[in-house]
Amino acid sequence: MDLINIQIPPLRRRPEDIEPLSTHILKMEHFPRGPRRISPEAMKILREYSWPGNVRELRSVILKSMIFARSDVVTPEDLPSEFYADRAARSRPTKTLEDMERDHIMAVLEETGGNQSRAAEVLGINRKTLYKKLHKYGMGSAARD
Repeated sequence: MDLINIQIPPLRRRPEDIEPLSTHILKMEHFPRGPRRISPEAMKILREYSWPGNVRELRSVILKSMIFARSDVVTPEDLPSEFYADRAARSRPTKTLEDMERDHIMAVLEETGGNQSRAAEVLGINRKTLYKKLHKYGMGSAARD
């Protein structure tokens, strides 16, 4: 049996694929009040990123951005903070304490597989406090037990 080996260049060498892939991911995920498109500014940042995690990382960034988005459009401010780790030279809008808290809660929820009880334990708060914070930040349906 002969196998066909298909070589696909890494995503960082295919910046023209970022927009169609991002749009596809955005449309495939179902967030009731989530964003429907990505702003040109955010798309420019996505195209300039090095994508060491290839398409999986792109999907993760889009999903996180959908959760953080405050409107029906993903903006640069909605992109996850770790996304900017290799962009030290780029100026980034200063995050508020609430933005940082929200980002940290989402990171812990991701680490715990969405388990709110475990996330509350890791965060050092009770489950009721976590529940209130999730609803405060509009993330009530973002996690599960």
